[in-house]
Amino acid sequence: MGEIYGDKTSRSPVMPTSYAHQASELIRGISKRLVLVIIFLCPLFLFSTIDALRLTGIKNILGDQVIDNAVVIFSGCLLVLVVFLFHSLLHSKRILSRWADVFERNSIIAGLNISMNKLSKKEALTAIAESVEEIGQPLRRYFSDSRDLKKFIDVRLSKEIEFDILLDKDITGIPDDLRNVLKEYGAVIIKIESGVVDADKVTIFSRLLSYYAKETKNYVGLPVIMGEDVSDSAYNLVNTSHDDVIKRIVLVEMPLMQS
Repeated sequence: MGEIYGDKTSRSPVMPTSYAHQASELIRGISKRLVLVIIFLCPLFLFSTIDALRLTGIKNILGDQVIDNAVVIFSGCLLVLVVFLFHSLLHSKRILSRWADVFERNSIIAGLNISMNKLSKKEALTAIAESVEEIGQPLRRYFSDSRDLKKFIDVRLSKEIEFDILLDKDITGIPDDLRNVLKEYGAVIIKIESGVVDADKVTIFSRLLSYYAKETKNYVGLPVIMGEDVSDSAYNLVNTSHDDVIKRIVLVEMPLMQS
């Protein structure tokens, strides 16, 4: 992740400009390689046509050996260019996928900040229904019909492990449409901290997520830590970690307010 972010975190105000610059560079690089492919493809097509149509006059001037050698050389060059182009496309796909993840993460953070009036479990749960498009509609419908939020709050996985908020397909008493979208999207797990979220708390939360995934065999689609403040160490850990669990954690700053 450090390769794409550099020294910028996902909350950086220059991130959209950086994204536009990187996307432009990727497109420019691929375009240059495509031009080279066309340049080498044209003479290859020409020599192949001469050979295929048996244009005797031209073949007598150039000679069969020259034409064959030219076809081999241009074919080899074209193969090398195609390999480099394929590598560039894969690299571009990885980078753009990371940026898509960053923008989705920022969209969720913005939605949670807008929807929440205070740092509480009920507020966070209802904000998820408003902010996460993939599960929002069936979740809002369930809240409207039953108004039962308790089954998603303080969910105990074992004697030692309890999640502030847990939404997954294994929760009993939820309608099939909500269960199906949670099965496809993955579990939503939220940890709420009353103080500052630092790197140590992120690490501890990631271990709980790994334990949950191992015990339930469920995929975690959205792991979130909310706190009154989030330290730079926490942002740096999430943005630069190579651990698949840690780098997917969404950090949300929400000043603690009393109800």
